[in-house]
Amino acid sequence: MKPQILIPATHFLLSAHHVLADDPNAETNYIASVCTPPDAPDQSDPAPCIDVRYIRMACEPNGTSPLALDAHAQCMCHGSYFAEYMGCVSCLLFHGAISQRNYTYTSQVLSSASDMLCTGTPTAAFATLLSEVQTGVPEPTTGDTVLSDRKSGDAAVSLYYTTSGAQGPGFITGSATAATATSGTLDLGILPPTAGSTSSNGAAPTGVAGGGRGALFAAAVGGALVAAI
Repeated sequence: MKPQILIPATHFLLSAHHVLADDPNAETNYIASVCTPPDAPDQSDPAPCIDVRYIRMACEPNGTSPLALDAHAQCMCHGSYFAEYMGCVSCLLFHGAISQRNYTYTSQVLSSASDMLCTGTPTAAFATLLSEVQTGVPEPTTGDTVLSDRKSGDAAVSLYYTTSGAQGPGFITGSATAATATSGTLDLGILPPTAGSTSSNGAAPTGVAGGGRGALFAAAVGGALVAAI
């Protein structure tokens, strides 16, 4: 039996079982309060469990053509998605939602899937690659299976994640900019044409305004843990 990590149509759903609670709603609400706080107490940026949802939505491929998949890969691989994905999983581990063995399995699956997306020419969207990879990654046989909340009630991001570099979606450059949608206001960090370039592409990916992402995820999460990253 695999660790408690399920893959729906898009991404992992990491089942959260807080070690100190008996009521399933209390378990869910507790993990939501520490891993998806509306405002992290120690930083202005959204917590990793919130930001990965924003990045995933922002980087959704605009089709299945090689150009669309290239843009999708650049957006995912040139940003902070994978670091923050594991940051979110680290929060679940730190606060007793998953075990070290669950964490190890997730890390191995994510590493394999990200390599497939970010190395060479992408052949599918990340969600598809993630689903394909999971079936081939063996279940770890070592590692602690105990659930332990190391600092109950503390939503500080610094307890489990250290920011490195720019956070958010990655820059999309070159011909892949042609694969972005022509409506919407979300800035994915697409680089403008360099000096001397003849490109007139001004397309922007669809999405919501970057300045409103905190409100977006407050609505998306709705106060309850959605540990689908």
